[in-house]
Amino acid sequence: MSTLRKDPLTQGWVIYLDECPLPAKGTTFASVEPSSAAHCPYCPGHEIQSPPEVAAIRMGTGAGFKNSPNWQVRAIPNSSAMFRIEGKFDKRGEGPYDLMNGIGAHEVIVESPRHEHRLADYSATHLADIWRLCRDRSRDLLQDKRFRYIQVFRNFTEWDNTPTSHPNTQVVALPILPRIVREELINSHEYFLVKERCVFCDMIAEDRKGGRIVFENDHFVSVAPFASKFPGETWIYPKEHNSSLTSLTDESLLYLGEAVLWVINAFTTVTGSPPRYYVVHSAPTQPEKQYHTRVAPVNEHFHWHIEIIPKTTKAAGFEYGTGLFVNALTPEIAAQRMREAGAAEGRANAGLR
Repeated sequence: MSTLRKDPLTQGWVIYLDECPLPAKGTTFASVEPSSAAHCPYCPGHEIQSPPEVAAIRMGTGAGFKNSPNWQVRAIPNSSAMFRIEGKFDKRGEGPYDLMNGIGAHEVIVESPRHEHRLADYSATHLADIWRLCRDRSRDLLQDKRFRYIQVFRNFTEWDNTPTSHPNTQVVALPILPRIVREELINSHEYFLVKERCVFCDMIAEDRKGGRIVFENDHFVSVAPFASKFPGETWIYPKEHNSSLTSLTDESLLYLGEAVLWVINAFTTVTGSPPRYYVVHSAPTQPEKQYHTRVAPVNEHFHWHIEIIPKTTKAAGFEYGTGLFVNALTPEIAAQRMREAGAAEGRANAGLR
């Protein structure tokens, strides 16, 4: 079982994996080969090698039964989970320090039956199915009142994932609120108390005037943030104000698939590589207590979004030490280049246009 320790200076938590051995001496990431389809536990026909599925999307009249091979998208527990559902928090203190057991959930959304598939290979319809399962698993996990926050994310590496190179997204239920999300909540709440408006909605309106819109359809808009920390950094918002990924409607799923596919393709063309990762920032089930005479409901001041981060640069000592980032590409130029890249490729591949 993992352990969570809280930094009293930043109020952030650090996860310690008790069951994660150090790599052998001399081992580097570059020396770790990706799995092949023949040995991949996520490939169809190998379901017995992975934990039993918790949900899946199957198509056709012969859709089959649970844990059968004929699935389109599949959710399973992560065999190397950071958190476990079983056990007790055992919250305790040691002087100024707080710690507790890592109680939570960690699931893998296996995105496709095809081992060689990469996100840019999907149709908007298939991406909609992936997001449908992310939404449904988030809704289900939030029924457990022990969990405070659901983190949905996808990593991209040189092999597109890790030693298990089958394409996947991950859904993690946390017993705590991550520091970065807490900062967004606090600051958006402060803004709402003063102006009685959502700061995210105001930013989108200003980004539209400032030429930082990358792409939009009927339900979603993507922007190059005004204060982008990394070259090509892109955020995707729902156009209609809403605080949580769990609020996604079936109608909007296809439009989200289109937006993600369009941005990833344009992003890859402009930066020369896929993103380093993308993460969803969504409202928690139990927001941090706000010490004000008036408290705004989280659904009024927070706007859920997807942050897509490039791998073009790495944070160095200055960035790490100061929290100040150096970016050589302004968001206005980044947005222009991505719009041009998307227009050159056309929107037909996105599935709606």
